[in-house]
This record gives sequence, C-alpha cells and structure tokens, in this order.
Amino acid sequence: RRTGIGGSDVAALLGLSPWRTPLDVYLDKVGQAEPIVETEPMQWGNILEDVVAHHWQEKTGRKVQRVNSQLRHPKHPYAIANIDRAIVVPGSRVRVADDGATLLGADGIFEAKTASAYADADWRGLDGSDSLPVYYAAQGMFYLGVTGQASCEFAALIGGQRFVMRRIERDEDTIAALLDRARHFWQ
Repeated sequence: RRTGIGGSDVAALLGLSPWRTPLDVYLDKVGQAEPIVETEPMQWGNILEDVVAHHWQEKTGRKVQRVNSQLRHPKHPYAIANIDRAIVVPGSRVRVADDGATLLGADGIFEAKTASAYADADWRGLDGSDSLPVYYAAQGMFYLGVTGQASCEFAALIGGQRFVMRRIERDEDTIAALLDRARHFWQ
C-alpha cells in the first residue's frame, strides 16, 4: 500500500477520516509510521466482514466475490484500490483485466463495514433519512475511479444489531477531484 494512494488514504487527505490525518498518510507512505496496533473493534470488523457480505447477499439475491489483488488505475498509477469484494454479474465470475484495474464480470463494488452504536448517527442524515458517512463515500468513489465501475454498494452492521445498506453512483466530477487531490499529494 506504500506504492500509491488508496481509498481510505483519500478520506484522510481530505480531512474526512476520523482515524487518520494527511500527516499519518505521509508517514505511512515514506515508511516512518508507527506500526498499526489492531484494536478489538478492528479485529471484530475483520471477523464480521464475511457475515456482513453474506447477509447482504441474502437480502439482495446478488452475489459478491473477493478480489485478492491490489488494483491500480491504468492512467494514474498513484491511484490504487484494495476493495472488499466485487458484485458478480449473474452467471459469471470476476477477473482483473490485463490493465490491472478493470473488473471483468463485475457489476459494481461491495464494501462491508461494521460500526459502533455510537456511530449510528453517521449513517443517518440530519433529518433521520438514510446517509453514508462521508469518509466511506470518498473511499467508494475513489474505488469507482480506479476500477471504472458504475456503483459501490455498502453494507454495515451497526452496534451488532442494525444492518444498513447504502449505494453510491459514479460521479465523474467527484472522481476527477479525488484523483487530482491524490496526484497532488503523491507528487
């Protein structure tokens, strides 16, 4: 991950991440960051990722597949993506094209999240409507920019008791701005 800017890096670069700052990203990329100590919430997030993905599949009738490759934008090599999963086109399987970014047989990106009950407000708009935390929206949009996919589906288990689903659609202006910010930081 030191070879480029990823989705969670972009949120930090924009000052949107509750966990990292632009300085944290810089120190990580130059190899001077303190090792990340996996917290209990991080451990549970990893354990529950499969559960969240499985439940999303049950609710939607769609299938997801892991993509065990770091994806790299073919025209902007500093832009990388480590997605949780790709949504599979029925009757297909997902493969990474020779360009290192295009997902063949995919019908979108899937991101599985877990959150504390204290973060529930981040998943609701001010009026109580559905919302997506802006730091995850930036991550998903960046991934759409890297992969060329049209949408990113998010599923989250909040407080271990509330399951939510959100979707963002590709926005070319936002993607261009995110890629420009990543390029500026990388250079």
